[in-house]
Amino acid sequence: MKKKWVNGLALFIIAFAAATAIASEESTSANLAEVQRLLRQDQADEALALVQKLLQAEPENAEYHAWHGNILGTLSNNAKDMMKMAEYGMAAFSAFERAIQLDPDNISGLLGRGIARLMAPPPFGNMEGALTDLKRAVDLDERNAEGHFFLGLLHKQRGDPAQARIELQKTLALDPVHAAAKKELAALEELAPPKAAAAASSPSGSSSLAIQNVTIIDVANGRKLPEMTALIKDGRIERIVASSAAAVPANYSIIDGRGQFLLPGLWDMHMHIIGEPMLYFPLFLANGVTGIRYMGGTIMPGEWRTLKEKIASGQIPGPRVYAGSPILDGPKPAWPGSIAVADAEAGKRIATEMKEQGAEFLKVYTFLPRDAYRAIVETASRLDIPFDGHVPLLVSIQEAIRSGQRCIEHLDGVLPAASKRCSELQALQDAGDSQALIDSPAFSTMLEDYDESRAEKLFAAMKERMVWQVPTLQVFHGLLLQREPENSHPYPESKYVSPVLRNFFGWQLPDQDPAKTRRERQYFAGWLSRAKRIVLRLQQLGVPLLAGTDTPYVNCVPGFSLHEELRLLVEAGLTPLQALQAATIQPARFMGRSSDLGTVETGKCADLLLLAADPLLDIANTRKIMAVIYAGRLLTAKQIEASLSELENKINTGN
Repeated sequence: MKKKWVNGLALFIIAFAAATAIASEESTSANLAEVQRLLRQDQADEALALVQKLLQAEPENAEYHAWHGNILGTLSNNAKDMMKMAEYGMAAFSAFERAIQLDPDNISGLLGRGIARLMAPPPFGNMEGALTDLKRAVDLDERNAEGHFFLGLLHKQRGDPAQARIELQKTLALDPVHAAAKKELAALEELAPPKAAAAASSPSGSSSLAIQNVTIIDVANGRKLPEMTALIKDGRIERIVASSAAAVPANYSIIDGRGQFLLPGLWDMHMHIIGEPMLYFPLFLANGVTGIRYMGGTIMPGEWRTLKEKIASGQIPGPRVYAGSPILDGPKPAWPGSIAVADAEAGKRIATEMKEQGAEFLKVYTFLPRDAYRAIVETASRLDIPFDGHVPLLVSIQEAIRSGQRCIEHLDGVLPAASKRCSELQALQDAGDSQALIDSPAFSTMLEDYDESRAEKLFAAMKERMVWQVPTLQVFHGLLLQREPENSHPYPESKYVSPVLRNFFGWQLPDQDPAKTRRERQYFAGWLSRAKRIVLRLQQLGVPLLAGTDTPYVNCVPGFSLHEELRLLVEAGLTPLQALQAATIQPARFMGRSSDLGTVETGKCADLLLLAADPLLDIANTRKIMAVIYAGRLLTAKQIEASLSELENKINTGN
């Protein structure tokens, strides 16, 4: 896998140097010529220092950001170990992303990001995203030989030799001495004669199904309706009748649900994707997660539009997607794919751009300056787009609630507001220095300083404004397990997540000071215990809750981690029904989709989960999956097993 990625990045660096469209300004052209000279002389560190200096002087120069990505790609290529390679590779992606944000038609950024997506190993590669970027690059410049060359490689990898030949021939028409294109074309000619493109692996179309003799769980009230038949046609629940009175048409496939339980498909209402979506989608479907709320990563709003169309048409198997903007963070974003928002002007501009690009909500994050947050709030209100996410460090949760933030993740902002030293913390927030806030004694003792009476006032304000909460208890649980001796990978399902991604998110801590580890373990144990009590109190007060996992963060395996979240919600004191509601009917209400989703009723979308045992008796029974139906398409237990085996093999082989 490493060799494949290294070779790909080497090609990428050569292509970038050959094909980048230099900005017309004379100074920019001269500066980039010097950057290229340093790269040709294998002086990548010097080139990096130069381009960083240029970016300090001109932070809005898209071409400089694109070349920053090029240099980071060089450093990734030269890295000795896989994690350093991944670190530089993701930084390169972020640099290309910034170039495209500044100039959506920046050919350098599009070409760089497209090639990086094509050549990166699982899980960082993204074939659909690469196709979008490379096609856009050649649409903007039809004479871009490197764009056509890498499109040829992409089509070859997708199993479409005919289209690969066309793109490689275009490359040679534009650049007759292109050695790599000649080699790839010769290799294709050695294969069998050109064939029509192979059909992409996809699920069968929406079926006509009858699930007979099943017990339907009404998640609205916990009623169990035994001996029922659900008829499914054209992706929807056509009819629900007592099995004794059901007449099943001859052309319907019949599933015997005797002794089994039918409930709505589950939603993970806080998840991320880094790289290739098809390494995530099978895991969600295998676990009965038929819907996801995307909270940022490396998939952009325009790409989601294409992906959702393909999912809806059955071209690719996947859950429904409710997709927010990229993470809107401060001047130095913490995660790949985030957008830096330094001030109010940038906040207004970027919020507007995200709405125009099709984001269904805005995702605000921890390090946003207060003026930028307020500008996003004002713009979101004007454009009628919701905003969800973290409570920025420099914004009090009370201000976030008053501002109309629809949803808060991870119980963010609760500890500062409920602290006995909240006035000290508020003063530091008002001072506008997030690092001083983090370093303050009052910040470090928030858990010990928790005040129940202050918390009650805060929860009452949440209830009054109906501010949704996604507790993500699984995150705190995963961080705790990470620090348990010899227990860094407690779930066998970890085998379905690339080791590179596990290491990228720090699933396993390196050897460190045992005393520090003990302190951290004590802190996360205390916070998880407190978070559970908070969640129970929110439920008792009627503050609306949603089930989310923050996958693929520490020890959060896509799909599987939602069942862990449900278990933790019950462990916190919720009933199994209340936990299920947080993953079914509540997401439908949150998204304004109650007429289509959230319950098993006639006319609603056929997103269903068939279980071997009653989840209202034991929430662990959500894992006992007999079948998953998504948009009317059936996945049997045997098909789920096969899809998981295929995914495990793909991860192990790097193909």
